[in-house]
Amino acid sequence: MNSTLDGENELVTLEEGMVLPGVVNAFVKYGAFVDLGNDVTGLVHTRDMSWKRVQHPSEVVNIGDEIEVKVLKIDRERDRISLGIKQLSEDPWQGIEQRYPEGTRLSGKVTKLTHFGCFVEIEEYIEGLVHASDMDWRNKNVRPSKVVQVDDEVEVMVLGSDEERHRIALGIKQCQPNPWEEFAKHHNNYDKVVGNIASTTNFGIFVGLEGGIDGLVHLSDISWETPGEQAILRYQKDEDVEVVVLKISAERQRVSLGIKQLEEEALLEYIKKHPKGSLLKGTVCEIEDNRAFIQLADGIEGYISASEIAPDFVDDIDSVLPEGKEVEAKFIDMDWKKGCLVLSLSE
Repeated sequence: MNSTLDGENELVTLEEGMVLPGVVNAFVKYGAFVDLGNDVTGLVHTRDMSWKRVQHPSEVVNIGDEIEVKVLKIDRERDRISLGIKQLSEDPWQGIEQRYPEGTRLSGKVTKLTHFGCFVEIEEYIEGLVHASDMDWRNKNVRPSKVVQVDDEVEVMVLGSDEERHRIALGIKQCQPNPWEEFAKHHNNYDKVVGNIASTTNFGIFVGLEGGIDGLVHLSDISWETPGEQAILRYQKDEDVEVVVLKISAERQRVSLGIKQLEEEALLEYIKKHPKGSLLKGTVCEIEDNRAFIQLADGIEGYISASEIAPDFVDDIDSVLPEGKEVEAKFIDMDWKKGCLVLSLSE
């Protein structure tokens, strides 16, 4: 496209894509004006100064600098010319997804801190964002300045990239062991552990565990006899307390704990010997509430609900599981309210 702008009655012919010399003659907060000669001035917006983030034009150029610019757009009606500096070099974001596939670990320098994270330069002109939620395993809302400082060299992992939008997501915590996974490696369900009470809430007790993580004792798992709202009053912050590990979910970053289960020594030992998925033999001892209760070894009880007897619904449990019948069922869950193993014949 050809455009003619005249200043002081001098005709200047410009074309988009042309590369021209010029002199920086003024700054505004969003860019720099460049004198192209013949009283023609164009604007280089901060976003067109460099392939990396630019907050102020003085980061790239100074007043009086002689530079080359590329004509990006000519608006004849508004007498405006848009110029670019970064367009004189190749786009470093091209092929970013191939160069840094998801899961790649690399080192970079922290260039800026914000309230929501930090920016890390992994190569010239390429900066990625580490969101605050990807800085620390134990605190999703950590203040970035508590983890890193500008100019720190850090190890990061690529979480994702968008070549078109010039974005790459990075993580710091992903380069460190996941403390929930580490806890799961060294502890099994129904293990006894000792922790320090981090806090009490209206729904339970948070207990500090190995690796700096917290587990939760829900109100319903504090006492067999006393309502949870009353039982929790016996416990204070910073006290050591023995608990039973009921469930570890590394993916959800949760550890469920229990206190009342400490009283069920025989049941805990039985479950350790016969983990979930085990096939257990027992005798039907009672039919109640649409369940068949099974007497297992060592005085332990389990039950089979009607829905777990067969693929099709069973209307009359007695006809299938009469009292005294010996069965072999699969251990699928634990009902701590009843202190019974949940069993299944249909799996």
